[in-house]
Amino acid sequence: MNQKISVIIPIKGKEPMLKRVLQNIPAEHEIIIVGNKQDINESVQNLPTQAKRVFVESGIRSELFNKGVEKAKGDIFLFLHPDTLIDTNVFEQIKKLPKQYKGGGIDIHFDDENSILKMIAWGSNKIRMRFFHIIYGDQSLFVRRDVFFFLNCYKEMVLFEDFDFSQRLKSVKGKLLFLKTGTTSARRFLRTGIVRQMLRNWYLVLLYLSGVSDKELKERYEK
Repeated sequence: MNQKISVIIPIKGKEPMLKRVLQNIPAEHEIIIVGNKQDINESVQNLPTQAKRVFVESGIRSELFNKGVEKAKGDIFLFLHPDTLIDTNVFEQIKKLPKQYKGGGIDIHFDDENSILKMIAWGSNKIRMRFFHIIYGDQSLFVRRDVFFFLNCYKEMVLFEDFDFSQRLKSVKGKLLFLKTGTTSARRFLRTGIVRQMLRNWYLVLLYLSGVSDKELKERYEK
């Protein structure tokens, strides 16, 4: 049975890849772009006809996702970052999601052939996502509508909302489906330094697991 997908995309500043991201989404699916008016208009001028715009002033991704969901009519929600391209065949697999699956994620692949980035992607896909069932935002979490609302949506955290939701998703009966492939921008790693960014990410995860608040983590992340 084919199911309708609502693709929810948060906009935070000008998103240079957004037009390409939208072109990869089949026209049959609902697209909801959430952000402030200026950022959305600067990111792309001519939106696909099925795209909805939800204007929100918040820069907190969890809040943008939740506001987008309020307008969503799909059976499955796909939370897509505006710098991540998903293969068209992935949408075909998601819309046919068997009833025993509650959701899942999409393998990450960076748009740079650096060997360390390949190692990071492998660990993210094979260890963090498939073994620990922690799905980060750039792995394009998708989840059934009823499951998302049963878990009371994303917690409105300034950081690690994806980690928190993944942990809560474990409590829901059902399997997770992991698909290939999504290509995401490596610009954050390249701008900060690949090893430095990798170590910073691990450090923040350890702090999060030790109980440090999301607001304090955000301050350390932006230093």
